Amino acid sequence: MMQTSERPMVPLLGALLVAEGLVTQEQINATLLLQHQDYPDELLGEILIRCGYISRKALDRILRQQGELRETLVSRLDAYVPHKSNLRALVLSRRLEHSLCRFLHACGVTVTVTYTPPTNGDGPPTYDLLLIAADYADYLAAGAPAAAIIGMLPPGAADDALSPDAQALVTRYVDQARTYGELCKSLEQKRHSEFEMQTISTLIRSVTMAQTAQDALLKLMTIVRDLISIEAGTLFRLDPSDQRLVFEVVFGPFQNELSQRRLSLDRGIAGWVARHGESLLIPDVHQDARFEATFDRQTGFQTRSMLCVPLVALGQVRGVLQLINKTDGEFTKSDLSLLRITAAVGGMLLLFDSLASTSSPSWLGDVF
Repeated sequence: MMQTSERPMVPLLGALLVAEGLVTQEQINATLLLQHQDYPDELLGEILIRCGYISRKALDRILRQQGELRETLVSRLDAYVPHKSNLRALVLSRRLEHSLCRFLHACGVTVTVTYTPPTNGDGPPTYDLLLIAADYADYLAAGAPAAAIIGMLPPGAADDALSPDAQALVTRYVDQARTYGELCKSLEQKRHSEFEMQTISTLIRSVTMAQTAQDALLKLMTIVRDLISIEAGTLFRLDPSDQRLVFEVVFGPFQNELSQRRLSLDRGIAGWVARHGESLLIPDVHQDARFEATFDRQTGFQTRSMLCVPLVALGQVRGVLQLINKTDGEFTKSDLSLLRITAAVGGMLLLFDSLASTSSPSWLGDVF
């Protein structure tokens, strides 16, 4: 019997058959051994059928699964592009430094070479990386241009090829600049998140001090509009009597025409969100079969992208919050998280409004 190290490698087909429980690992090993010794030109599946380990129908099913898996893997490999941050580097040298530039470009760095020391300016770093030749060393003390990482050019940078030591040094400079950039980005995101949370906390407290539920809902939509710049937005109330969505608060064009209109739950993205109680972030609504284009055709308004979240309270959908066409970029997952937090308050407001004909939720201020 062959030793473990000498066993043929189990192909993808064999692994799938074992994973599906159609054959055992021992049967696969025996079949591979038989193929290796007696039937080198015969397919593994045919030998399995001949041995009575598997039926033709089961083999065909696994072969289809194998083909789909291979296509998926190949497409992922073809689509994979190694991540390289687009760093900016300034090389201060009297020579062209061809080999250094080629190496930096291969590392995903945009390079500018100059022999004239630029003027140092105030403010954030102008370059991610500043590399200075040895004969410019005194320039550091005089004031180099703003840069995240500053390093000395390695010897031989102008040669036809960088030495391994020079490549290692430049790679370290690039890694430091990239790490510094990622750290700055993370800190900025953290500051932005803290600002959003502080803003939400302050404004939600003002919402709870509103004298009526309608005023509170209007303030809530104003908060959303201030935090996420949009062309249009609607807060829908779900009327349980006829199971339709009511345009309760509308921002944007045609708000007078839309106010208090009713929308069937079986139409549009808002209806889908109300029925399923799930949030949606849709970059291009025209690629989504759930989008209802009737309003756009009637008015000439062009809906491009959408955020839509359910307003839920006590486990039941009370309404829907919908934002249309972000004006300063694309909707992001951060926008979605922000909207979900706001929607939680909106769901409670709609609940309180349904419990009393006149709501005065100012007593809720102590809750937040």
